[in-house]
Order: sequence, then structure tokens, then C-alpha cells
Amino acid sequence: LLISDYAIYDIINLIAEKMMGIDKVTGIKVRRRAETKGISIYVDVVLYYGVKIFEVTKLFQHKIKEKVEYMTAMQVKTIKEYFFRGMQNYR
Repeated sequence: LLISDYAIYDIINLIAEKMMGIDKVTGIKVRRRAETKGISIYVDVVLYYGVKIFEVTKLFQHKIKEKVEYMTAMQVKTIKEYFFRGMQNYR
């Protein structure tokens, strides 16, 4: 089973659009390793000013793992987020 990285990018971007506290995703990298039989996902995220970083990022990681595994049948081994605080106030 081979799923395009672009499909995974689209899944992550859809999750980010629906999440409160996330302004935008600026970068996504997917790494596949044959020996670990899973994928690692690296995401660059811009958060709104004033959000609780820990809560937003943990929820985002959980949703990425849940949705990507469900929609692609691929095991997600790790999710690393690199986040930046935006200057806009939280909606």
C-alpha cells in the first residue's frame, strides 16, 4: 500500500483548518522508514497569540495520528511539531 505524501499533507491541512488556535501550517515533511514499518511526520505550525501551546499542540498531534492512521492505514510512529507564535490575537 503506497499513499502519496500529498494525500497526507491534505489530511493535515484539513485538520489544522478546523482546529481553534492554529493560524496556518507552513511546512510538512513525511519520512518513511522500511525498518520501522511506519511514518514520521514533521509539521511547522503558526499559532495564534494567546493560545495555550501545550493543549493545542497535544490535541493537534492526537488528531493527526488518529486521522492519518484511519484514512491511510499507515502507522504513525512520531509527530514532531515546530511552532511559531503569530501576532494575531486568538479568534
